Amino acid sequence: MTVCGSPSEALKGADAVLTATNSATPVLNGDDLEEDALVMSLGALPTRRELDLRTFERTSFVCADRRASVVKEAGDVIEALRRGVLREDEIAELPEVVRGSKEPVTSGIRVYKSVGFAAIDLFFSLRLYEMARDRKVGREVEL
Repeated sequence: MTVCGSPSEALKGADAVLTATNSATPVLNGDDLEEDALVMSLGALPTRRELDLRTFERTSFVCADRRASVVKEAGDVIEALRRGVLREDEIAELPEVVRGSKEPVTSGIRVYKSVGFAAIDLFFSLRLYEMARDRKVGREVEL
């Protein structure tokens, strides 16, 4: 971990960026993102905007945990749609990508937007657990 004085400084050289805030205003400037950055944004309220419009303008691929939820609940996506920077049909859903029915773009700035969907969280948590168990990685903890 490196302490940075600003979001701009933190983004220098970053190939993956995670935002998980409750911010009403964007927490980063899309111009500061590296050309092939993966941005994972977990902000979930219509009144919150983790990502700025510039991020969506530069994005080559947008994926959501659930498209219907993101377009109603994620303020930054709502704003990008309202301003015509993004179209709803440009937003892939995670299950489409996982099933292979929607091919992800593997270069350029890619955004994964999540508002939280328990079934998807459970599916991937179980799958990761199974993979770790099968590979004998990690350790079990009694709760």
